[in-house]
Amino acid sequence: MKYAISISVAVILLLATAMTAKLVINNWFKIPKTINACKDSNGLHRSFIDEEFEDYQTCIKNSAKLYLEKDYAESKDLAKTFLTLLSAILVASITFSEKIVDISKAKLLPLSTMIVCWSLLMAAIIFCGSGLAFMTTAAGIAAYNPELDYWQLEARGVNLFLSAGVAFVFALIALIIAGISSLVEKRAGVIATSTALAESQAISTDSQK
Repeated sequence: MKYAISISVAVILLLATAMTAKLVINNWFKIPKTINACKDSNGLHRSFIDEEFEDYQTCIKNSAKLYLEKDYAESKDLAKTFLTLLSAILVASITFSEKIVDISKAKLLPLSTMIVCWSLLMAAIIFCGSGLAFMTTAAGIAAYNPELDYWQLEARGVNLFLSAGVAFVFALIALIIAGISSLVEKRAGVIATSTALAESQAISTDSQK
């Protein structure tokens, strides 16, 4: 029964991840719209007005350069670090799962929360990787086609990064609950064993008398 419930929880989380992945794929192939206006410290510059076209070109190139040097560079480094952290925690939690939760003997709560933790970590890795892919695509557009609205792709990437962060936080909460519940169950088992042993010794003493 406990395995069925745990598997059901994991399947639900994986289905939610699959639905999110479908949305990502659907948005992936949408061509960004053309930016018809660009605003900087000198004001608004529009591409469809001849007198402003040169300033418009300068504005979008400066904007693209700013994105490549600041937004993309910093987001890429953070995403790579976060992916490394997520992968390390997932591998470590699986490797030491017998110490955190004895899978073969674990009851419903620690087993379910451990599976939820793994599922959320996998979801976070998918979200973070997809977000990085969107940011990289936006960087390519900014470098070669700055007149396209690559900011839409950046916004999607940021939303995926936020989703990865939320999934990571809930994964840690699930991991903590699994560890604490497992410790409580082990302690309860030790107390029950000690009590049974003491009662057995008492009965044995009484019978000898």
